[in-house]
Amino acid sequence: MKLSHIATAIAGFVVGILISSVFDFGVSFGWLILLVAFVFFARARLFSGDDGRDKIFVHLFIFCVFISLAIFRYDFVNTKSETSLAGFVRAEGLVTDEPILKDKNVTLKVALEKILNTDGELISETPIRVLVTSKGIYRGFSYGDRIEIIGDLKRVRNFLPAEGGDGQVPEFDYAAYLAKDEIYYQFQDPKIILISSGHGFFLQRELFNIKNSFLKNINRAIPEPESALMGGIVIGVKSSLGKEILEEWRRVGLIQVVVLSGYNISVVADVVAQIFSFLPLGMRIGFGSLAIILFSMMTAGGATVVRATIMALLALLARATGRIYLSGAALLVGGVLIVLYNPKTLVFDTSFQLSFLATAGLIFFSPIIERMLDSLELIFKKAGSILTKVESPFLKVSSEKFNLKSLLSSTIAAQLAVFPLISYKMGVISLVSIPANILVSPLVPITMFLGFLTGIIGYLSYLLSLPSAYLSYIILAYDLKIAGLFASLPFASVNVPFPFWLAAFIYLLYIFIVVRNSVSSKN
Repeated sequence: MKLSHIATAIAGFVVGILISSVFDFGVSFGWLILLVAFVFFARARLFSGDDGRDKIFVHLFIFCVFISLAIFRYDFVNTKSETSLAGFVRAEGLVTDEPILKDKNVTLKVALEKILNTDGELISETPIRVLVTSKGIYRGFSYGDRIEIIGDLKRVRNFLPAEGGDGQVPEFDYAAYLAKDEIYYQFQDPKIILISSGHGFFLQRELFNIKNSFLKNINRAIPEPESALMGGIVIGVKSSLGKEILEEWRRVGLIQVVVLSGYNISVVADVVAQIFSFLPLGMRIGFGSLAIILFSMMTAGGATVVRATIMALLALLARATGRIYLSGAALLVGGVLIVLYNPKTLVFDTSFQLSFLATAGLIFFSPIIERMLDSLELIFKKAGSILTKVESPFLKVSSEKFNLKSLLSSTIAAQLAVFPLISYKMGVISLVSIPANILVSPLVPITMFLGFLTGIIGYLSYLLSLPSAYLSYIILAYDLKIAGLFASLPFASVNVPFPFWLAAFIYLLYIFIVVRNSVSSKN
């Protein structure tokens, strides 16, 4: 199969998943598209060798076949949500993830193993995943606890702005967001009884324990709110940051730094590689990969972190080797395989979208922006800039050793790549996003390193962890000051609807720029 055929197949598969995610016409629509595909195949045979028209119909055949295959795949995954179990029940199951504590609420993800009705009759023994949300319940629940739940089991429903949204978007498709993890039901304020503890996968349980003890070491050495920010940057734990700080970081376009997504993983991997750019290629890739793996281990994350890690490793490979379009193809294939495994990630998993786009930005945009910075540097030199003449030896050495130009280009590239998506999802356009990210994002790898150092040394001695804790406190306080300063500006962000068509147009413009740059480079 030719590369053009593979590209057509991938395009067809993605379009098929998009159609199913947005419209969900059902499997019959897939059979209809498959029928159309064979019509194109017949036309291709009819026009064989006739002015290239047969090639067009072959591409249309492949495109439609993979649309139908994508629809079949999505329908197969979606049939798991058809079972109706709603009603007042008594259920027993295992807590499958860490509890999410927010304000006075706690949320548990539970795999139910047995469901009984009010008469004690068995309704289902088929394992299903549910979300349990309650106010003021016992907060000692943890991964691997076996619990009994008594309450009203309901289908997950979407948030309206008055119920749970922030009024900036018309409706949050909460049902679809949870469906990507095969969660279709929820309990709200049920009675919960702890039966026993210590179940679940041993390694996962130990990783969660390590993460929690690691956070305790950080919280002991660094005061609030800086310690909460460190937890968000290093491990993605943002529940203790508080609404005010989170809102400030949203307003200035920095929220991705403290949200567990591929954005921060990708940027960190690339920046670490650039810091060690003076080393041989193998060692440079090794240090960057080690940073990614350490992050993944410490978060003890599941599929979200695995996906983000794959994307980050691809971006690191591209930037380190310079083989941009080969890495771009690997990124595309990797993304398709992830969507093939779980079709609902394409539309409903914002973390996957951020991972993919940030990685694509680092692969394709960073070289373009770096060349633009080279041009600006040349212009300043020709103009006889005073800054160039009086440049200090320290700045010159630091620029050469740590490749500040690459750090800057990576930050801008990733920010540009995710800007349309974040604006569309949140309904907020941050007018200070790029300057805020330029001032904060390059310090994220250093912050992470100091955070790891503080947490690890804290196992040995609280006093020995204080030097790294103090240094990290200075950077974290600086980050909070920058975010607060930009957020206080009256024009920091604009709460306006950012329509889908505008986001799509910007991404099409990005593609045009990348293609045009590629053609210009070849010429």
